[in-house]
Amino acid sequence: MRVVIVFCEGPHDIQFVSRSVLRNASGFSIYEGKTADLPVPFGVKSERGQSLIVQQHRRIEQFESTVDETNFGKKPLYELVLRNKESDFLLFVNMGGDSTSDEVIKLIESALSACSDPIGGEVSRLAFAFFYDADFLKDTKGRVYRVNEFWRCFSNLFQPTRIQPSEGWESCLFLSGSSGLEDSDEPDRKSLANDTGRFPVGLWVHGLEAEGTLEDHLEMVLKSHHELKDEYQEALSFVKSRLSEDHPLIAKTDKRNKAIITIMGQFFNRVKGSKGSLLAGTSFSGIIGKGLPEDCFDSVYSKQIAKALSDDVPW
Repeated sequence: MRVVIVFCEGPHDIQFVSRSVLRNASGFSIYEGKTADLPVPFGVKSERGQSLIVQQHRRIEQFESTVDETNFGKKPLYELVLRNKESDFLLFVNMGGDSTSDEVIKLIESALSACSDPIGGEVSRLAFAFFYDADFLKDTKGRVYRVNEFWRCFSNLFQPTRIQPSEGWESCLFLSGSSGLEDSDEPDRKSLANDTGRFPVGLWVHGLEAEGTLEDHLEMVLKSHHELKDEYQEALSFVKSRLSEDHPLIAKTDKRNKAIITIMGQFFNRVKGSKGSLLAGTSFSGIIGKGLPEDCFDSVYSKQIAKALSDDVPW
């Protein structure tokens, strides 16, 4: 079984990326089984076993629980699982922001160590994908900063083959000292790398051109959507009529769009069961996950994400 661990900054990113995959990648569906039934070591084979997911969540093993029922605790946490007909798994992890690289490194090392254990491990290949917002140049960030900062933060764990890595998949060598490597002092450990001894590590940065966030993509979709564009404009007018121009919800496009989409879900709830219904009273991530119509994920960007996490993984 092949596993991609997909790291996202928060729950709404997970909903957007996962729904993009479900809409555009053939054969994928939400895994609704018990955590215990996932491939070892993410699941377990006996009641005396230990699920890597439940261990990460610091909760007592619950064999009847699904992943989303155990995701309580300090980030990073596993939140959602997708699988396809070939038994490839996408395990989505909520990083809890963009400044948790130390904790993410620990999670990766735990996965490498546990998956390379020759006793009972069912994972044959392991890859890691990361999604971040570019953020804004005025905050001394932006797309170039995000790319450079990503490879710097994880430089003690893995190094890409290319001298100047960018976005997309890179073939990476995990450095000596990381768990689960071929040059480990434990020669019987199982190799999870490809034929060249490297692992796929991918980076994708949300934003338009040099800066921005995931909300910029959502804004473009909603403003042009045949069912939602009028509601988007009405929600925008509602926000602008009640807040000053220098208010953060107006001045910062990412916060404004989060507010607009949340208001759309709260104020414009349609008849239950109708196409494209937005859910009243739900969170921002809940609206993206359950309220937006399927065709909101037909954009070129959503299709690129789906292809990257399915057909394009350089196993």
